[in-house]
Amino acid sequence: MRAIDRFEGQATTTAALKLSALLFPRPGELRAAHWSEFNLAEGFGPFRKPG
Repeated sequence: MRAIDRFEGQATTTAALKLSALLFPRPGELRAAHWSEFNLAEGFGPFRKPG
């Protein structure tokens, strides 16, 4: 997370890196996600635990 905090790229890239580190989505899941899939009030997104 410290390396991500020091990252000097675009804001969207920084946000994606932080979300990836916290949510561990499969490759492409975060990139293909839509804002409507996130419920920010309840704190979860489109990523589901398999099984």
